[in-house]
Amino acid sequence: MPLGSLGAIEANGVVSFGLWLPWVSATHSNVVTVKIIHEADQFLQEMPPREFRLAHSFRPPYGDFWSFTVAIAGTAPAQPGSAWGKPGRYLYRYTITRPNAGTLDWIIDPFAREFGAGKLSAFTLGYTPYVWSSAEERWRTPALADLVLYEMNIAEFGSDLEPLVPGEFRLGDTRHTISDNSRMNALGWRPSVPVEQNVREYVAWMREQKDTAEYLEEAERVMREQGVVRSVAGAPAGA
Repeated sequence: MPLGSLGAIEANGVVSFGLWLPWVSATHSNVVTVKIIHEADQFLQEMPPREFRLAHSFRPPYGDFWSFTVAIAGTAPAQPGSAWGKPGRYLYRYTITRPNAGTLDWIIDPFAREFGAGKLSAFTLGYTPYVWSSAEERWRTPALADLVLYEMNIAEFGSDLEPLVPGEFRLGDTRHTISDNSRMNALGWRPSVPVEQNVREYVAWMREQKDTAEYLEEAERVMREQGVVRSVAGAPAGA
């Protein structure tokens, strides 16, 4: 089946949904719907998603196909104060109701082009495709040994501070970490302390400590002597 007919496709504020579901037919009284919500409304209990029923058709040789088209841009929201109709990212999921089997109410789109928090499928109203330059074809991923990732909130340390990137790491450390709390967010959880405040409190605590400079310098000296500090090329630092 052509990929251009699958997933959520937005054009001029109108979104078309296409879902290939072999052996899920309306002739057996199956009902397929799509639930859509603006990303800004996602965690507001008084802003439920809007639900629309898909139409069934049979497309040889692929089989059962479900589709629906809805105009969103500029349309009035069902709930006052909702972001429905405004530009931005919208999240959606499918539901299937089958006779004598109930409703399966959390089906992500296997043909989605975007994803939001909680692994929901998504699309962007007013999306502008990225224009790739001819130089992109020549780009290659650097070797893993040449990648070093640092994360620092410079604003909390002073605007005149430049990050130090020596190209070294400590043997045994986790060199690349990615924090993702999207699954917790999907359950309604939100952090009570912002990252900026955490960093600010940590810096304040460090400044209250005594003789930290001597301790850190001694620890670094010992690690270098024992070959724990390595360069990204794999050789001991300073070699």
